Amino acid sequence: MKTKHKVLHWAVLTLIILLLIPGCSAKTGLKQDDSYSIVVISPKGESQNFPVKLSWNSNMVVMQKLLMEATFVLSDLHTSENPPKASALPQSTVMLRASFPQSRIFTLTIDNQSRDIDLNSIEIEVEGPHQGRVILNDTLILQGIPDPSLKPAFDEFLNMLRIAAFE
Repeated sequence: MKTKHKVLHWAVLTLIILLLIPGCSAKTGLKQDDSYSIVVISPKGESQNFPVKLSWNSNMVVMQKLLMEATFVLSDLHTSENPPKASALPQSTVMLRASFPQSRIFTLTIDNQSRDIDLNSIEIEVEGPHQGRVILNDTLILQGIPDPSLKPAFDEFLNMLRIAAFE
């Protein structure tokens, strides 16, 4: 009976270790310490880039929520048959841009296939006619999951930046 108990104990311990170790490994994805900017593209195709500077008193929960929603958009990408041209946009477009100091390998699902892609930058359309549109390395245009929670998370993030600027 004692032997069965020891075997069961070791089996449970091994199972827990096998489940926890992969969860503790470094994950690729958007992180707080990456460089972020907000890109606004006018209907005429003119773009303005506003770097995001987080102050020491920024609410990191708001930032994490935005990154979580942006990561959800990236979780299932599809090639777009007619990618929109910036000059043809009927309204302003707002994108969240993440730039990486050193290129990183991301494992992304594109057209139902897992692909490793070496990335220097990712842009995600937050406001505009193609919410969830993703631009990888300034060249590859894909459509991500249109997440209805992305815009409210982005608005909350902008609010946090405004409040932090006045403190």
